[in-house]
Amino acid sequence: MKHSLEGGNTVLCRKKENGLVLHRLDQSILVIKISRAEVRNALCDATYAALASTLNDAKDDKGLEFIILTGDGEFFCGGMDLKNGFKAYDEIQDNPVYRFMCSMIECPKVLVALVNGPAIGIGTTLLLHVDLVFALRSAYFWIPFIRACIVPEFASSKVLPEVIGRAAAGRMVLLGQKLTAEEAFQRGLVGELLDCEPKLAVTKVAQTLRESLQGIPHAGSALLESKRLMRLDRVDSVKRAILVELEAVTRRIASGKTGDAVASLRYQLDHQSGHHSEHAKL
Repeated sequence: MKHSLEGGNTVLCRKKENGLVLHRLDQSILVIKISRAEVRNALCDATYAALASTLNDAKDDKGLEFIILTGDGEFFCGGMDLKNGFKAYDEIQDNPVYRFMCSMIECPKVLVALVNGPAIGIGTTLLLHVDLVFALRSAYFWIPFIRACIVPEFASSKVLPEVIGRAAAGRMVLLGQKLTAEEAFQRGLVGELLDCEPKLAVTKVAQTLRESLQGIPHAGSALLESKRLMRLDRVDSVKRAILVELEAVTRRIASGKTGDAVASLRYQLDHQSGHHSEHAKL
């Protein structure tokens, strides 16, 4: 059965599980929407696992070319769900966060982020590993690692300075300063700012993607091969950085120094957002 999506897209299929809503707009475009409004679209282990599974399944989908990742409602992604603090895993392969990170950096499809609101923690660092980033002007970008008494993740200690420059990365990581959408665009973290209504943003981005290939024979295969070449020498070095960072995060957790800081950050986020309980559903 087809479902109607706000903004004028006709959805070929719609599926919701573990905090994700999947929309297949057409053969070439899949939309993954983080839908956990009660926690600012923060990611729990089940959502990380669902994201990893969805991205891994997409590898063998021959008609799929673009995957759009966005948020449901007012937030793009509120980072890691801090409700139960941080969890340490004995084996790295058992860690759904690590599996999600690997699925992103190994994904052969063109990954597109549509940042529809605040991007906090991994909501910002995951943008370093997508191919195209669109953002509404209401978005902002914040990685409050120090406030949670932890260290950078998702290879952001390596990649963030490469993308936005060492000085700006230092202010974000070490001082906990936020970037506005305009600042993120100026720094190269965001590729295009959108002025449309939030409910029309998915339609706008999908239209841009379709038009880029319209009328070009065999454009899809050239598109995916171009992505492969652009990422050719990057995967191994990024994986190494991810492992080093996760080991450092694990040590921080084991030290027992994160509990009070995490509780304080949760309190701050809850009161800043007013819980954002009333979210518009797309």
